[in-house]
Amino acid sequence: MLKAVLSTFSSRLLQQLSNFLVIILSTNLFGVEGRGNISLFVTNMALLILFNNVIGGQTIIYLTPRRNIYQLLIPSYLWSTLCTIVGSMLLYILGFVPESQFVHLIFITLLNSFVADNLMLLLGREKIHQHNLLGLFQTVSILIWLVVFFEVFQLKEITTYLYALYLAFGSSFLLSIPLMVRLQKNFTFKGLKSTVKKAIRYGFISQSANLIQFLNYRLGYYFIAFYQTSEKDLGIFSVAVSLSESVWLIGRSLATVQLSKISNSKDEAYSTKITLQAFKGSFLLTTLAVGGLFLFPWEWLLPIFKSQELIDSLPKLFLYLGPGIVALGTTATIAPYYSGRGKYIINVYSSGIGLLFTLLGCLVFIPYFGILGAAMTNSLSYVALSIYFMSVFGRDNQLTIWDYIPRLSDLNQLPIPFKK
Repeated sequence: MLKAVLSTFSSRLLQQLSNFLVIILSTNLFGVEGRGNISLFVTNMALLILFNNVIGGQTIIYLTPRRNIYQLLIPSYLWSTLCTIVGSMLLYILGFVPESQFVHLIFITLLNSFVADNLMLLLGREKIHQHNLLGLFQTVSILIWLVVFFEVFQLKEITTYLYALYLAFGSSFLLSIPLMVRLQKNFTFKGLKSTVKKAIRYGFISQSANLIQFLNYRLGYYFIAFYQTSEKDLGIFSVAVSLSESVWLIGRSLATVQLSKISNSKDEAYSTKITLQAFKGSFLLTTLAVGGLFLFPWEWLLPIFKSQELIDSLPKLFLYLGPGIVALGTTATIAPYYSGRGKYIINVYSSGIGLLFTLLGCLVFIPYFGILGAAMTNSLSYVALSIYFMSVFGRDNQLTIWDYIPRLSDLNQLPIPFKK
C-alpha cells in the first residue's frame, strides 16, 4: 500500500502543479474577471456531476468488488445524461449559465462524468496506478491544449478554455474504454435490478453528503456573484481558494488509497489504524503547506498574474482560509473510514453541520466583509464539521483527544500501516 500512496501523492502533486499553471495562464490572458467567469462555469459543472453521481461516484468504488462493472456503468451513464440535461436547463433558467455556454456545459459535463465513473471503477478494483495515470493525463491535457491554442493558434477567447476541456475529457474517455474492457469482458443481466437498487440507495446517501459538502465548498461563489458588482471579486477569491485547496492533495492522496483498501477489507482494527496514522501525518504536512502559502512572496508572481489587487489580496485571504484548510485537509482521512464501510450517513451529518455554518457565514459575513467574509465562512464551516468527524470517530474507536495529537515521529511511521 505504501507504493500506492506514493503513486497517488505523486500523481496528485503533478495534477495540482498543472492546475496551478492553468490558473496562472488563464488569469494572465483573461484577467481576474475572466478567471471569475471560468470559475463559475467549473462550479456549475461540478454541481451537475454531484447529481450525476447518485448512480456513480464513491458508490461505484464500494460496489465494484461485488458486482459486474457494466451493471454499474450503463445505468450511471444513462442517469448522468438525464441529470446533466435537466440540471443545465435549471441553471440556465436561474441565470447562472450564459446562453453562449449552455450547450458547452451539457457536453463537457457529460464527458467529465463518464471519465469520473471509469476512474471510480479502476479505484474499486484497486487499479490505483492506472487510476492515477488517467487522472494525471486528463489534468495535464487541459494545460497542453491551452498552451497550443494560445501560443500556436493565438486563440485567446474564454471559449478556448472550453475547447481545451472538450479535448482533455474526450481523449481521457477514449483511453479509459480499453481499461474497462480489461476489467471485465462479459455483461450479464443477472442481478441488474438488485445492483441498480443498491447503487441508488447507497448513492443517494453518499451524494447527499457530497452535495452538502459541495455547498460548503462553493456556495460562497454564488453569494459573491450576487452581492458583488464585478466578476473581479469572484476571480480573486477563486484563485485564492484554488491555491489554498491545492494542499489538500496530502490528505486526499492518503484518503484515496484508504478508501480503496478499506472497501476491500473486513479488518476493522486495520481500518482504524491506517485512518488514525493518516490523520496525524496529514495534519503535520498540511499545516506546513498552509504556512508556506502564507509566507510565500507572492509579489514575485506579479509579472505573471498582472494584477496588483490579486497579489495584495492573497496573503489576507490565506490567513482566513488557513484554519479551515488545515482542519478539512486533516479530517479528509476520516471520511474514507465510514464511506469505505458503506456508512455514508456519518458523512451526511458532518457535511450538514458544516452547511449550517456556511449558510450563517454567507448571510452574515459576505454582505459586510465581501471576499474576506467568504474566507471566514469557509474556515468556520470546515472547522465545525471536522470537530464532528473527530468526535464520532473517537467515540466509535474509544479514542481520547490525546490519541489525535501528532508528533514529528508520526511522519516516519506514516507508511507502516499501509504495508499490509
